[in-house]
Amino acid sequence: MKRGGSECRNYVNNSDSEERTRPVGVKDIPDIGKLSAAEKILLVEDLWDSIASDESAVPVPQSHIRELDRRFKKYQSAPGNLVSLEELQSAIKKRTINSGL
Repeated sequence: MKRGGSECRNYVNNSDSEERTRPVGVKDIPDIGKLSAAEKILLVEDLWDSIASDESAVPVPQSHIRELDRRFKKYQSAPGNLVSLEELQSAIKKRTINSGL
């Protein structure tokens, strides 16, 4: 499985302070295979919440910051060009119906 463009670095295993040469994977935690799909989803949610609780743990790439700046400037130039959630959902539904999906 490809890991989102991140490089393989040495990771510290907190349990015994040995360095890892690769990130922890599913095969490294055998009990994960015993979990149901629902339990795995809950585990992933917990992992994500633990990452998201520290904003500095996941740096935002400059390309994302530039894109957000571009979109905000576009919004500021014409703030009335927004659609409501209902209008957006309706447009998506029409596209889905028209495309035969």
